[in-house]
Amino acid sequence: MLACPNCGANLRFDPESQRLKCDFCGGDFDPEELKEGRGADEQVVTETAPVPVTESEEQTEGEEESFSTYVFTCPQCGGELLSYDDTLATFCSFCGASTVLESRMSNEKRPKFIIPFRLTREESEAAYKKMVSRALFAPAKMKAEATVEHFRGIYMPYWIYGFDCNKHLNITGTKTHRSGDYLITKYYDLTSDMLAEYEGISYDASSSFADSLSEAIAPFDSKEAVPFQSNYLSGFYADSSDVSEEIYRKQAEDMVRSDLAGEIRKAPGYHRYSIDSSQVLTAALPDRTTSERGMFPVWFLSTRMGDRVSYAVVNGQTGKVAADLPVSFTKYLIGSILLALPLFFLFQTEYTIRPTTILTMSMGVALISMLISNSQLNRIFAREHRLDDKGYNSTRSPEEVMKMREELKGLVKVKSAVEKSSTGVTLYLVFTCIFLFLLPAIGILMLISWTSVLKDEGKSKKVIKPGKTVIKAPMKEKMKSLWKPLAAIGAAVLIFIANPVSDMYYYAGALVSMALVGWSFWDVVQEHNLLSTRPLPQFGRRGGDENEH
Repeated sequence: MLACPNCGANLRFDPESQRLKCDFCGGDFDPEELKEGRGADEQVVTETAPVPVTESEEQTEGEEESFSTYVFTCPQCGGELLSYDDTLATFCSFCGASTVLESRMSNEKRPKFIIPFRLTREESEAAYKKMVSRALFAPAKMKAEATVEHFRGIYMPYWIYGFDCNKHLNITGTKTHRSGDYLITKYYDLTSDMLAEYEGISYDASSSFADSLSEAIAPFDSKEAVPFQSNYLSGFYADSSDVSEEIYRKQAEDMVRSDLAGEIRKAPGYHRYSIDSSQVLTAALPDRTTSERGMFPVWFLSTRMGDRVSYAVVNGQTGKVAADLPVSFTKYLIGSILLALPLFFLFQTEYTIRPTTILTMSMGVALISMLISNSQLNRIFAREHRLDDKGYNSTRSPEEVMKMREELKGLVKVKSAVEKSSTGVTLYLVFTCIFLFLLPAIGILMLISWTSVLKDEGKSKKVIKPGKTVIKAPMKEKMKSLWKPLAAIGAAVLIFIANPVSDMYYYAGALVSMALVGWSFWDVVQEHNLLSTRPLPQFGRRGGDENEH
């Protein structure tokens, strides 16, 4: 623990003032000037005149490769949190369990940089409340004050990459024009000097911090990073680093090359010419790469939702928020009905809809439902098996990763055709079918408008992102849900092919199709909730069964 030099009570780092404060005696200290890790029995200073650290002592501290800390281990999931404070931890930030965490002393590898917390707990809670207040269909538990109070400040480990590119460019550019029946291409040698530096490209270095969450609150401004001092940890927790720097190096390099290639194409003297992409990417290869370990501030909230857990994170520097937000089906159904009813009466008074139109509409809604469900099932498969998390997979054996990737199959492409038909109309059945169409249709539109599984807000600097590979779930698993909208489309198609004389067949087909769509729509909401919650973690590397995660 970091003790107050005046009274011996625990000190805590205050993000608002960027100072170490003692809640007992009111002491106020500069974290850079107060000697790292010293208590009242080792150092006595006044509040206004802390003992300065000598140059020789600073050099000794810089040469240390580790620092002492308490390690709190969750007995349920095996997750570990580091703390500079020996105050008893009463809940786990990873699995959300309310339990007394076991503690021990440990020496952890010392990072080079740390970005101190800028946001206070109150500010992070306010940012989260503002975001979740707009989530009309979020469960009440996500908005409850008792839930929000469990925000915990955690320093997450990151790898910070830097790239330098200082070289002479020699690129072949072309210009092509038509002359009569000929295309004439002229070749030009384009030369210039290029000097570029990229700093602060960061990726989380903890396998317990999902990539989807860490990317959602990016970026951090590494210009505010300071040399690591364990004093900044006082009053907060930290996660340990277990991901190698090599895991994200190639991804960071590809991001830099892609951005640099774009800048070359836009540069004066280059933008007027056609340039082969391979030339530009080769020219954009960095000359030097650096990587340093750092700790970045994150406000972290875990909420137990049955046998799963939902996470919310707030960038402790910028205030950017990201959260897993499941949907309350009751709220969602009520909202759909309330929106559908006015449109139902509007159609009833203003329009007369033919039965063929109703059947066609049911097919369209079924197709939309199928496309949404197919996309979500692919993401669920990747999320549940952690195939979209490079950091986590780096801690697993190559055999495990290869086995999971061999299970991936292709996507299903479904096409549907609508044949024209005309017949009479029965008002009661028409408007009943219209209402049955409006309810799932509006529901689907509301789902589309519901911002993706991870919600975020806050202005940030430009983030360079490479293209992402879509992981496809096995069709055998997806067909457990996709058969419903497919059957709805099939029922409508059969009616059109049969082309019956009586309108009753069209109404009956629309009713069957809408019933199947409603069923599939329930699946869509359930799939969304699977995406917005995660299995209870079990950290095999820390005492649990990681393969169950």
